[in-house]
Amino acid sequence: MSDTAMSTGYMTPQELKEQERAARKAERARLKRVEMDEKAERRRAAKSGFANVSNPRRSKLLTLVCAIFAVYCLFPFVYLLVNATKTQADFMSTFGLGFGRTFALWDNIKTVFTYQDGIFGRWFLNTILYVVVGAGEFRTFFQVSLPLLAPGIVTTALFTIVATWNNYFLPLIMLKDSNWYPLTIGLNQWKDQASTAGGQAIQNLVVTGSLITIVPLVIAFLCLQKYWQSGLAAGAVKE
Repeated sequence: MSDTAMSTGYMTPQELKEQERAARKAERARLKRVEMDEKAERRRAAKSGFANVSNPRRSKLLTLVCAIFAVYCLFPFVYLLVNATKTQADFMSTFGLGFGRTFALWDNIKTVFTYQDGIFGRWFLNTILYVVVGAGEFRTFFQVSLPLLAPGIVTTALFTIVATWNNYFLPLIMLKDSNWYPLTIGLNQWKDQASTAGGQAIQNLVVTGSLITIVPLVIAFLCLQKYWQSGLAAGAVKE
């Protein structure tokens, strides 16, 4: 740029042309570098067997693999589509992937919805009902899963109740105050009372207390046995 243009802030037409030529030259150089980079990327993609996402060229191996998977995934749909156009006679006498002698797609659709008094339509509506109205997770858990799990839950609960009810060693080690003893430790203390100096034998009370001790367990088993029976019968009878 000349001193006059720098002082006035304007460029002469000659200087404008030179600047435009420099800009075009820089743009051609940039496009050339981009082209060289793309060629290098294509060569790397060809060696690795996969093409770059931004590269217009595609790997033949990858295209072949995708085509195989596409055929594999679409094969059942094509089979259904072709065979839905056949009559029963054509279905039994023609090739599975070939069309029959009669195009009966619309007749087949009509027959599907009228066969056995249109029960297919009822099945269709039932499926939509289950999917749209198909209960939430909490309702499914409390109305379906929980009743099915009830026998297992009751069984586990009873085993836990019996084990805790009859626990002896842990309370014996942890408790020192007789006011906090469970039945097992208390009855054992009554039993050993006769062996202490000046102790009074109360075996009758120990036996009676033992009988009273097992009454709640018997009641629990009798009240909850229906869950065991339902659990044993679940799956044994098919409705």
